[in-house]
Amino acid sequence: MENLQLKEHILFQQKELEDKNKELEHLATHDSLTGLINRRFFEEKALQEILRIKRYGEGSCLFLLLDIDNFKCINDKYGHPAGDKVLQSVASILKTQLREIDIVSRIGGEEFAIILVNLDAKAGEIVAEALRNSIEKEIITIDGQEINITVSIGITFIDNSIDSYEEVYAYADKALYVAKAKGKNQIDIELKQ
Repeated sequence: MENLQLKEHILFQQKELEDKNKELEHLATHDSLTGLINRRFFEEKALQEILRIKRYGEGSCLFLLLDIDNFKCINDKYGHPAGDKVLQSVASILKTQLREIDIVSRIGGEEFAIILVNLDAKAGEIVAEALRNSIEKEIITIDGQEINITVSIGITFIDNSIDSYEEVYAYADKALYVAKAKGKNQIDIELKQ
């Protein structure tokens, strides 16, 4: 009888340890505010996609950088809890509107990165526009005041000519800069020359 109790206790502790390890793994790879994967884990997944495309010489993905317009003003005017609510709202829209195979991350501050797997530029532009539109229509209420948010999105293509995460990020960042320069709440595509 004593051996049975000891065995049950060990099994219980083993299960508890497995659960804690899963929780730690999740905390190490996900953004605690939005529940999206974090920058480090996103970079790993992006590199896997780049290497997959290079290895097989076919297929492509789109890399999107999405930045919340005037986010600093929201934080300054309404406070950081309001900024957090905006980040959570944008993350929720991204999670619900993108496919399970797409890779979505909050990579820092008000910036999100997305890899649209196996899509061409035309389809990616349609997806990006739908995301931009949905976020623009989202109204967030803070202390009885309605806040409208917009985003700018930079897009680039990941094909077998891309050699690194840094390279694809630089193209998307350049496109994001152009989208912001055009007046924000815009999309721009930067292709490798």
